[in-house]
Amino acid sequence: MEKNLQQDLNYTKCGAELVYQGTAVSFYKEHIKLPDGRMVEWDLIQHPGGAAVLPIDDEENVLLVEQYRNALERITLEIPAGKREAGEAYEVCAARELEEETGYYSEHIVPLGKSAPAVGYSNEVLGLFYADHLKKSCQNLDEDEWIHVKKYSLTEAVNMVMQGKIIDSKTVSAILMYAQCKQEK
Repeated sequence: MEKNLQQDLNYTKCGAELVYQGTAVSFYKEHIKLPDGRMVEWDLIQHPGGAAVLPIDDEENVLLVEQYRNALERITLEIPAGKREAGEAYEVCAARELEEETGYYSEHIVPLGKSAPAVGYSNEVLGLFYADHLKKSCQNLDEDEWIHVKKYSLTEAVNMVMQGKIIDSKTVSAILMYAQCKQEK
């Protein structure tokens, strides 16, 4: 028997309570009415969104940032990324984070797409980009950031994704999206 999926997926938000206001996120307990009429509580983390950029040097190497991530209790390899300021365009955020974290800037920031890294509990959306024609500048790290910039060939970066050495979702997405763009050219 076929079901009307639209009817089956009729969820209604009936309210939300702010549980915690952080510096970058807000944590809510939402009250949701399910399609069958039952009420449940779901967690929601509201985030202003951000941008991430895959830097490509003149030799077609990718620049990744190595940094400690307390949530995983380990050092990770990632692309430069950060939170958008109020009203800030994704491209502007990507350019700012590129220079702050790597010490390079570019006037050629190209969109790859968007990513929603945690749709089960967060409304965060990231704009993903690549940047080439890099010009040397200087890092301008936040006071709590300690970052090393590492250089890899695109093939090495793809292999590290496929081997599970790079697991950060924005970085995985951007590397694979860029690799696909290169194949199509």
